[in-house]
Amino acid sequence: MNKVLLKKLNTEYDELTDKIAKAWPAASNLDIPDEQRQLIGIQARAMETYAWVLAIRICLLEK
Repeated sequence: MNKVLLKKLNTEYDELTDKIAKAWPAASNLDIPDEQRQLIGIQARAMETYAWVLAIRICLLEK
């Protein structure tokens, strides 16, 4: 059970970090309107927070 959950969490974490890596450059792209850039930044920050939660869960499962 734990190995399956750990694999799932690791996959979700990897996908999330990929999305975060793409979001931050978009948040600073001056070709995008300010409101949209701010929204992208807020979403990226939320994804980072969730990534921290996933990382903590992964660490706890690995023990």
